[in-house]
Amino acid sequence: MGAGWGWSHGKNECGAYLNTNCDADSSEAADDDEEEDEDDDVEFTTSQQEQQRQEEIRIPDPAPIPAEPLGWANTEQTTLLWQLVHAGDINSLKSLLYREPTYVHHRAEDGRGPLFWAYEYQKSEIIDFLLERGADPDALDVNNQKPAELSQNRDEL
Repeated sequence: MGAGWGWSHGKNECGAYLNTNCDADSSEAADDDEEEDEDDDVEFTTSQQEQQRQEEIRIPDPAPIPAEPLGWANTEQTTLLWQLVHAGDINSLKSLLYREPTYVHHRAEDGRGPLFWAYEYQKSEIIDFLLERGADPDALDVNNQKPAELSQNRDEL
């Protein structure tokens, strides 16, 4: 039996697909359309993947230093920031600050935030990253110390 209604090239038989003409001229035309559709899907998928990649690598602008000081409080956010800095987990810190740029300015109840802790634990890569993201190197904690002074005090111990 030749091509006609419902022709399946995989099974080499007619009747595999409903409402499809199995005559020779129609099946070849249908096959050509299917191949073009598959190519369109690949291009569309590639285009979607490229757009998604561009969105993933878009790094938001650094958070400006707030005009009004933020309140100092021990929160889930400050705890998470401290944990990431203390552990030196720059990749997770980057991910967090790219999603939440203003977190770079969060401060615990002692007035210390990520930049203070990075200096305290001598995490130079994190210090550089936090400064790039807009952390204030002139911020003062409850003891009127700047972040960089914590590193200096540690060396004296």
